[in-house]
Amino acid sequence: LLCTRPREVTSARRTAAEMAAPPQYAASLALIREAQVRIAPFAKVTPVHTCATLNALVSDDDVDVELYFKCETFQKGGAFKFRGAVNAVMCLTETEASKGVVTHSSGNHAGALALAAGVRGIPSYIVVPEGCPQCKLDAIATYGGVITRCRPTVSDR
Repeated sequence: LLCTRPREVTSARRTAAEMAAPPQYAASLALIREAQVRIAPFAKVTPVHTCATLNALVSDDDVDVELYFKCETFQKGGAFKFRGAVNAVMCLTETEASKGVVTHSSGNHAGALALAAGVRGIPSYIVVPEGCPQCKLDAIATYGGVITRCRPTVSDR
């Protein structure tokens, strides 16, 4: 989420100028840079590593390959998902934030949202399907998420 609000639809028909304009994307470089500034106080800059052994394994006589590994396990919450979660939480208005945040997840998103909500000091409500590993439940609880369990079916989500 890059803190955009949907523009109001003024007409069901698009004008010729609107149809000729380049498509609007969910993200622009400007929005990405704004998000980078917004999350900087909270998210870690994680390292990028290479591995000569793996590079040699995937290279051949004709092509030298260099692999890069973005080490997101070093991010708060152990995954890249914290960046998006903290950005979304920080984009909420005070009125929206006062209600807390909610998600359904059994993985890294659940922990990331609970952690981001904790950073902002707002409640997080996490619906977690049965069968979720205990380590994930422990992380969600440690980050302050209020856990509600559900059956692991689409209809229960």
